[in-house]
Amino acid sequence: MTITTLAPETLYTMDAVFFDFTSALRQGSGGDPAGSATDRIDESARQLVRSLYRAGVKLAVLGAATEAELLPVLRRAGILELISVIVTAEELSGHAPHVSAAALAARQLGLHRSSRVAVFADTLPGVQDALQEGMKAIAVSGGNPTLAFELTTQLVVPRITLDCLGLKLA
Repeated sequence: MTITTLAPETLYTMDAVFFDFTSALRQGSGGDPAGSATDRIDESARQLVRSLYRAGVKLAVLGAATEAELLPVLRRAGILELISVIVTAEELSGHAPHVSAAALAARQLGLHRSSRVAVFADTLPGVQDALQEGMKAIAVSGGNPTLAFELTTQLVVPRITLDCLGLKLA
């Protein structure tokens, strides 16, 4: 019998994982305001969300989008019911002074150790907010210039996939 242990500080060992899909939500949707779920949140990202959910990791989605823009995309992607907290642009505008989406999500989930939260962010402000809160920032370069992310964090992935489960976050 082989016993496999997880490397320290992987996504499975985090108290929560947050996904900032800001860039994905800003992509052109071909006239459909909600866009196609497969165009917005690809299957590899949905698989990662499902895997983390099954492992008992708390999940949140952060977005500089409105609830009307965000909820249909998450519903059509089949992951809405897996997400514990969703922070939208409307929620952020009601907090003064500036409160980051990551901080608000952590507060809503009752998390007290920000170092036990990983954040996938596809914009530089999203990465900066996660780092400012003391969270593990994972920059998703996608179509964005990787150099901007590398100046802020050492963890850069081209896209969100199941391979991200093996990332060492320490």
